[in-house]
Formats: sequence, structure tokens, C-alpha cells
Amino acid sequence: MKYLKFRERLSRLYEEKGTPIILALDYELSLLRLEKERYKSAYMTLVKKAHLLVEELADLLLAIKINRHLVLPYGLFSSEFQELLNHIKSFDLPLIMDAKVNDIGNTNRVISTYYFKAGFDALICNPLVGWSAGLEPIHQVAQSFEPQKGIIYLGFMSHADAHFGYGRLVAKTAHDKINNRLIPFYHVFTNFANEKNVDGIIVGATYPHILKEIRSLLDPAIPILSPGVGAQGGHAKNALDAGATYLIIGRKIINATNPYKELQKILGEIRKKI
Repeated sequence: MKYLKFRERLSRLYEEKGTPIILALDYELSLLRLEKERYKSAYMTLVKKAHLLVEELADLLLAIKINRHLVLPYGLFSSEFQELLNHIKSFDLPLIMDAKVNDIGNTNRVISTYYFKAGFDALICNPLVGWSAGLEPIHQVAQSFEPQKGIIYLGFMSHADAHFGYGRLVAKTAHDKINNRLIPFYHVFTNFANEKNVDGIIVGATYPHILKEIRSLLDPAIPILSPGVGAQGGHAKNALDAGATYLIIGRKIINATNPYKELQKILGEIRKKI
């Protein structure tokens, strides 16, 4: 059996389902308002809510992205969390872990092994840490699985202060520094993504001009996954027009009075203007 590379699997599912929407299933357990003895029951309620939402929206989704919101309260290998992951997989929805991994190589190796063993199909990493004794061990772990796990790099985040790091100007060499030839960090990260032939790069929908710029520098085979639509002010159509391949949407859908109708509305607006 020939297994599809993660980005090829996303592309195949997009062709079949016609939806570019990756749901950020980031339900929040507000511990500040709870007594410790109520954590368990509150978490179970949250997981049940996630189960029902996935079941309701599955046909309109391309994949699911999970941040640490749902992982931290009871852990990767708790029965509650594992049941949720298995439920998601039953709908043939790829699972992306948004850990933004960014540590030394040995720690990255351990972190990625845990997430992949837990059932995630792809992992988001921060390329700032570099390759040797940085991200290389994650790639090695990903390649040890069959099918191979996906690696997605951060290119430019969606929040208001993303320019602080990702937009900072840097010199590639000492000679460039002397001659004041500077480029933004997101160029470095885009080139790095090309070099390592990753499965995707994250670029915020809140920055359409940067989306367009990165798309022009990026290998056409590498998809752009774009978060920030809705709660952070990004617009779905603008992001797709600027070069996004897929949209990662969370709060706009999960906090809606009727998540199904909200997702249908987003897809209708996208399809009407394609």
C-alpha cells in the first residue's frame, strides 16, 4: 500500500469534499472559575461538547487542529482525550497538533514522539530553533512512522504583534549586515520550509499582503494554512485570494450560536466568489 504524504492527503480530501476549512477545536476550560474538585466533571462536559461538534460538522471540514487547550487538563493519553481523537479519526479527519514546538533537539524528539504516538497526523513547529539539534529530530521521528507524519512550519502568526519576531529584519550573512541588506524573518522561514519540503506553512489570514508575499516565495506544492479568520479580524475570501490554501478557523465557529450554520455561511461566501 502506498501511503500519501500528509499534504497530499489534505489535497485529496479537499478535492473530494470541496472544503478548505480546518477546525481549531480549542474549547477552553476556565479553571479560574472552578474549584479543583470540579475539574474532572467540567472537562468531561467540554470533551462531550467537542464530540458532538465534530459529529455535526464533519462533512464540512477538511481536518481538525487541536491546541493545548484540550490536552493539558487531563493529558494526551487519558481515556477521555484518546476517545475524542478516535472519534475524530472515525470521520477520516486528519489531526494536526498545534504545539508550536521550539526546543532543543532531544526535547523536540520526545515531544514529537508523544504527540505522534497519541494519534496526531501532523505537528506544527517553530523554525526559529533551526535545524541541527533543533527541528531535525522531529523530522526523523515523523519519517519513522508509516504513514509518515506531517511537519508544518510557522511562517507568520496571526496575532497583532506577529511582526515583533516574524517580521524582524535580519541579515543572512555578515557581508549582508555590513551592506545593510536585510530581509524579514518570514523570508528565512519560508526558504527553510522550501529546503525541508515540509507539509505546510502557517501564515495568518490577518496579514493578506504577507500571505501574498510568502506564496510568491514558497514552493507551489507546499500549502499555506491560514489562521485568524473571524475572532482575530481576518477574512476568509481575502486570505484565499492572497494565496492561502486552507483556512484554520476556531472561535468564529465553536463559539457561534449555531456552529453548523456559521460554517455553512463561511463556505457559501467562499464558494460564491471563487
